Amino acid sequence: MWAISAAVRQGFVRVERAGEALVGHVGPLFVTIYVVLVGTGMWIFFVCIFPSQMVIPEALQNLAHTKSPIHILLALPGALGTSVMQEPASMMQCIASTICFLYIALMMIWSYYMVCTIPPGTVMDGLSKSHPEKRLGPGSSLWWRLHYQQVAAAANLTPCNTGSPFMKDCGAVENFPATIEQDLTARYRFCKKCLPITMETALALLPPDLRLREKTNRREHFLRARQERAKQNSYNHSEDISAPQGLFDNIDDEGQAEISAWLGPEEAHQIVLPPKPERSHHCRTCKTCVLKYDHHCPWINQCVGLGNERYFILFMLWFGLGTMIFSYMGWGLAYQAFRHPKTWSSMLVHRILYLAIWAKALVMGLAVIVFAMWHLRMIARGETSVENQDNAHYARSAKKRNETFVNMYSLGWLRNFQVFFNVGPGMAHKYYTLLLPVKIEPYSDGWHWAKRQGLNGVHGGVAPEEEFTDDEGEPAEASPVS
Repeated sequence: MWAISAAVRQGFVRVERAGEALVGHVGPLFVTIYVVLVGTGMWIFFVCIFPSQMVIPEALQNLAHTKSPIHILLALPGALGTSVMQEPASMMQCIASTICFLYIALMMIWSYYMVCTIPPGTVMDGLSKSHPEKRLGPGSSLWWRLHYQQVAAAANLTPCNTGSPFMKDCGAVENFPATIEQDLTARYRFCKKCLPITMETALALLPPDLRLREKTNRREHFLRARQERAKQNSYNHSEDISAPQGLFDNIDDEGQAEISAWLGPEEAHQIVLPPKPERSHHCRTCKTCVLKYDHHCPWINQCVGLGNERYFILFMLWFGLGTMIFSYMGWGLAYQAFRHPKTWSSMLVHRILYLAIWAKALVMGLAVIVFAMWHLRMIARGETSVENQDNAHYARSAKKRNETFVNMYSLGWLRNFQVFFNVGPGMAHKYYTLLLPVKIEPYSDGWHWAKRQGLNGVHGGVAPEEEFTDDEGEPAEASPVS
């Protein structure tokens, strides 16, 4: 019986992994389908729907009936001049409407381009592959410090004159009280699904505060070991052990060479499991751990994570708005094309093509709007799709114990939105950037997060043994970082 059960489970696992592999291969096809459908829809809107719904000056209407594109281009300047002189009000309304709809089309194109091209961020590569971040080596301490301060500001935390310094650079020290440092402390586990890496690489991925903690532990371990050795061999001082080079050096901008030096050659090349910071999850399709993983989306051919989640939401909102405008303004022509096919007069768009694109816009627009509303609800609650499922379980478990689950990442619905989009008071950008095609970096570095104060950096009402991980499956042959 157990053998049958295990065989069935293995079968489901293989089917699941085959599906994940298929999703990874069909991603480019989904992107191509989207580009073709949306591009066709925009063309139909501007050559068919827009002229039929807007008040267009007579000179431009006559020009629209010209069959030759060359004649249209040659006659366009004269038609525009005539329209401005004879029908200025209609011309201004036409120009304003054109600018408005072109802006919506631009934002649809830009947001989709950004969500497809901006990486979600991974533990191994950080937030950017094309422009390496200063996570290691010269300038890294300043880079981490600035992000730490951004996280503190996002959580409405301010520095004070008590507590221990987080990091030094350029001779400046900024202190945070111990309670705030506890709330902002980065936490991590180890991924059993990613390929094992060397110890020096694993430590190079950690923020400086966690790496310093590891270095301090090794210093203390070495001093204890040397003290014990001295007691055992007090008569023979030649057997005293020596520390690896650099173990007791304090270097602000550590690089991988410095890390390897204080580990020692043997431990530096030891194979270990890679670290996985909180809110990160392993994507089997991408075969890596994604920072603040939400889900893998075949329509953008990559995961939605910390680096591109902002653009994913904007893409859905602009797509939903554009398709609803298309469906509403194109309803009359769709009815005509369906009920009175013989009266269809457009020479640039076939009737069947128009009906197919209009129906696609209506159905997909409604579906995307519903999906966007669900995501906006999760943003207001300070959670991702994965965390939404986990938090529901935590809340039920806490209720059974007559306790209340408290999401440590939820700072209130308004602050959650501000932190997500990195706009508003204490954030890096203004609200109006939501309406502009500009690149905005996330507030977090993927390791430190704005958290509710007083919870010591953990969820309220959750027992340690109840916490979910995505580490099911056989672990890799490696030992974790000590």
